[in-house]
Amino acid sequence: MKVLVTGASGVVGDPLCGRCEALGLDVGRAGRSCRTGNWIAWDMADTPPRFDRHFECLLHTAPLWLLPGHLGALAGLGIKRIVCYSSTSALTKRTSTNRTERNMAKALNDAEGRIFQESIDHRIATTVFRPTMIYGYGRDKNITTIAGFIRKYGFFPVAGNASGKRQPIHADDLVEATVSILSNERTYGKTYNLAGGETLTYREMVERIFKLLRRPERIIGIPAGLYKGALDSISLFSSRVTGSMIERMNRDMVFDTGKAREDFAFAPEGFLEHPERDLPAT
Repeated sequence: MKVLVTGASGVVGDPLCGRCEALGLDVGRAGRSCRTGNWIAWDMADTPPRFDRHFECLLHTAPLWLLPGHLGALAGLGIKRIVCYSSTSALTKRTSTNRTERNMAKALNDAEGRIFQESIDHRIATTVFRPTMIYGYGRDKNITTIAGFIRKYGFFPVAGNASGKRQPIHADDLVEATVSILSNERTYGKTYNLAGGETLTYREMVERIFKLLRRPERIIGIPAGLYKGALDSISLFSSRVTGSMIERMNRDMVFDTGKAREDFAFAPEGFLEHPERDLPAT
């Protein structure tokens, strides 16, 4: 099978390319800048380049909102199968206090709708994955952000008890889910929420990171009444630890993966089972 992977240098795209090649698939790597090997320079904000080869399958790990409008051209390349990545942010950030996050949720939802409609128009079998809190290899913006803050400052701020439940998912579990459904007709035209194999509170998640980093646990709980002043202070430490991020720490973000287990035996690993891989020394 000839496979085109967009976002090929990303936290999921890179290992996905490697896994597909290990399975003997003919892989074309697409990204905004050209690199060595089977690399195709394609800024998806523009029209597709002139491809010198045809593909049967697209694995789209780049931002989902970049894909609508390209399916006609991709069908012309021979694409009959698409697996693409949205995010559970399409659900959880609809009512965020942060306008940028609300706009992202809208962009994801709009893109999902357009992609399915264009897939019908061009007779492409499409599956959409909605992963939650992706991490892996020290390259993500979730667990790596927390670990980086702890390493640099020796503490981590949380809202109240930080009792909201989370299900972090490793990039490799998304890779395995993707390659497992390439020819699985049960998944055509469907959307799946994909979460990690362990559910734990936000505080428990941070506690585990402290433990695996072998750092003294210093978690600072911020009472609700002190949010504004505390958030202003925290912004001086890190632009990635945002107010909306802290405010969500007491909200459950748990998703049912029953459909995925039923349709393709989805069985992800627990949180940070391999810290030497995912919390690399800096």
